[in-house]
Amino acid sequence: MNAPQVTNQQLLSLLRTYWQWRALWIASTLLFGAIGLFYVVFLKSDLWVASQGFIVRDEANGAVMRLGRFESQTEMKAAQETILEMARNPMVVRTALEQVGPEPGLFSWFSSSARPVSASAVDGLARNGIEVRAPRGAELGTTEVIYLDVKQSSPERARKINVAICDALEHHLQQVRESRADAVVGELSAATASARESLQEATQRLQRMEADAGADLSDLRGLTDTNSGGSANRQMLDAIKSE
Repeated sequence: MNAPQVTNQQLLSLLRTYWQWRALWIASTLLFGAIGLFYVVFLKSDLWVASQGFIVRDEANGAVMRLGRFESQTEMKAAQETILEMARNPMVVRTALEQVGPEPGLFSWFSSSARPVSASAVDGLARNGIEVRAPRGAELGTTEVIYLDVKQSSPERARKINVAICDALEHHLQQVRESRADAVVGELSAATASARESLQEATQRLQRMEADAGADLSDLRGLTDTNSGGSANRQMLDAIKSE
């Protein structure tokens, strides 16, 4: 196929059309260029990520012989997902933001640093600024090492919020472990009290049975206890069986 050729007449007509509408395309070019420049200078901000590595172990609940290792990848994944949910917990995020303070901005001089952290700031950081991931794109539960990433507009603020979230996360995880331990202690205490009550009831029933047996108690014990010498009745019974 032969490409269509543009004649000089068509080229001149195209140039005349461009020149006729020169005000429109020059104004649109300047307008969109100004909008882009305003966005780059005043609105666009760099995004910095601060990462902190963790090694998840089972030393709190695991056996000593396993040296802190989980029994399966399912348990490890469940523990790491618990860390992910706790890192995005509103209480943890709010504690970290209250410790670091408000983000410096254009109107930060007029705002009070003692004002409470807004719910939108907590929700925005929890949804878009915090991520718990495994190294090298792996899935959670495949390795004991995980990373906590915090995204912010400045590297110093990202580092401070990462440290604050790690401290708050450690504190809240300790509270979770303590509540679990208290629950286990409560269940064991209830089981111990129930077993002790059952033992006391059984002991009382046995005492009543021994009291009802009276003088025949030694004979009854001799019939059930094969290791003892037994009473005279037991000896007579053994002799009859042998004859």
